[in-house]
Amino acid sequence: MEKRLREAKPHCDEVFAGLNIFLIGDVRQLPPVGDSPLYSARRVADVAAHGKMVYRTFNKSFILTVSQRQADVTFRDALDRLSVGTTTPADYARFGERFKLNVPVAEREEFKDATRLYTTRDEVAAHNIKKLQELDSPVARLPAKHNNATAKRGSADDAAGLEPVVYLAKGARVMLRSNMWLETGLVNGATGTVVDIVYQPGRAQPEDLPAVVMVKFDNYTGPTVADGLVPVPTLVHTWDHEQVACSREQVPLCLAWAVTVHKSQGLTLDRAVVSVGLRDFAVGLMYVAMSRVKSWEGLLIDPEFGLNRILDIRNSPGFLAREAGERAIVRNSR
Repeated sequence: MEKRLREAKPHCDEVFAGLNIFLIGDVRQLPPVGDSPLYSARRVADVAAHGKMVYRTFNKSFILTVSQRQADVTFRDALDRLSVGTTTPADYARFGERFKLNVPVAEREEFKDATRLYTTRDEVAAHNIKKLQELDSPVARLPAKHNNATAKRGSADDAAGLEPVVYLAKGARVMLRSNMWLETGLVNGATGTVVDIVYQPGRAQPEDLPAVVMVKFDNYTGPTVADGLVPVPTLVHTWDHEQVACSREQVPLCLAWAVTVHKSQGLTLDRAVVSVGLRDFAVGLMYVAMSRVKSWEGLLIDPEFGLNRILDIRNSPGFLAREAGERAIVRNSR
């Protein structure tokens, strides 16, 4: 961000080119993958050190203490205690009612196509491919268009969410990976179902990308082509990697029967199946996963877990570092 702002105002030597910047987030969400959070006490070098220095220039904090996603106070309070490792036996019993083995079969059916939250990308990929195969429909393999080999090697994170390869089929559950129209709900994380894949005359896979993918989004409120359908065109994103100018063109969609807990941050889901594995490899994993839904009824936990797993997280180095960072934010609040 700072680099782009300096490009916009090249003659300004101030941090963020002298503009007012607001950082908005939840300190109890997940730390970055393969990196340390800005509040960490670990010594770092180069770009990370510069980032920590800039972070410390933010010396005023405003803390919002009530989650607006969960209207049910019992659910909200149980999640708050889960986030700080103080889950009570009563909380655990309430979570236990949402274990798959304790939920009536008829209610489980309501979660048949609900988003499943996994901790690893491999689990997500396996579940999405399994669901894609179950459609028993032709699958389109859509390789992105790149301007060079460096861009081709770039990840989806490098390309603002655009995947190197996208697999789609009619009936596939998908997630939008870009903000297209905020006011109507076409935002990064919006989910829907693929109805058709449309190519320009004379063009087809695997050589060409589609002109548009017709998607019926779950919570879209704007105008549609017909029957609630929204045409999603390809997008182009550019970035620099080691002084190499890169670009990628791709449909801003990915399969969404399952997503990682990391990718689910910021999402609000009506229903979710939480599969958090055997252990928490990151502080906040269970809290982030379960707080994506608005109510107890929207949560299904599969497989189940023990109470000690929740309580043990309080002794982890990551938890202690997060608490120290949160205390620093509280000191700066006003």
